[in-house]
Amino acid sequence: MHAATLPATSNCVTIPNVATQGLAIEPHNKPMTSTWKSSSQRELTVKKLSGKRAAPQFFKDARAGIGYIWSTKIVRVIGLGFFAVVAFSGVDDVAMVFLAKDELGAGDSGAAVLYAGVGIGLVVGYALLTRVAGMVRMLPLLVVGFAVTSAGNLLTGLAWAVWAALALQTIRGLGIAALDVAINTHLQRVVPASMLGRVFGNLYGAIGLAAGISYVFGGLLLQHTDARVTFIAAGAGGLLAAGATGVALARR
Repeated sequence: MHAATLPATSNCVTIPNVATQGLAIEPHNKPMTSTWKSSSQRELTVKKLSGKRAAPQFFKDARAGIGYIWSTKIVRVIGLGFFAVVAFSGVDDVAMVFLAKDELGAGDSGAAVLYAGVGIGLVVGYALLTRVAGMVRMLPLLVVGFAVTSAGNLLTGLAWAVWAALALQTIRGLGIAALDVAINTHLQRVVPASMLGRVFGNLYGAIGLAAGISYVFGGLLLQHTDARVTFIAAGAGGLLAAGATGVALARR
């Protein structure tokens, strides 16, 4: 076996051919390397430019969503009502364990059972609404949901036994299912598709803020009174918010 080579050049590679003779190939590494580098540089430049534009676009979208919510009366009323109900009612997550242990004399298992009550109500509520949602008007359902979940908290503060508190929290779960379905369904019907993401993002961001406010001020109330007073105050405030929302929606 012998190898035949082309005239000597720089970077020349000789590949032997078993059948006949070798082939000499001159690789073109430099042009390929240059192409790869320039392509990578362009990609990095695009990424840097995209990063610079991402933050302004985010704030622009958030501002547009807030502007739409505030300028559209029915969406504004729904948002404010939802915010108020959560600001009053959110503390029940904190107060529940104190109600179970300090007021009702239950242990850890009893507290866990009370927390499960809302989940039971949610499952039952969603199951029922899948059957009748097409026959129910969403705005009245929303107000009913606000009222039921708030009344559930108020009456839970008066409960005399774990099983009674469990039943009331299950009813509260039904109310949460009702308001959740009503809000999400109605907003998707009235908000333009191009604004839906911005409206929902701002709305549920505000609801998270409302829950935080409830934890802070409700926690202070719980510290200076007891779980029963906290539940009754949360429920009463939520009922006032539900009533105000109903009146505002009726006047729209």
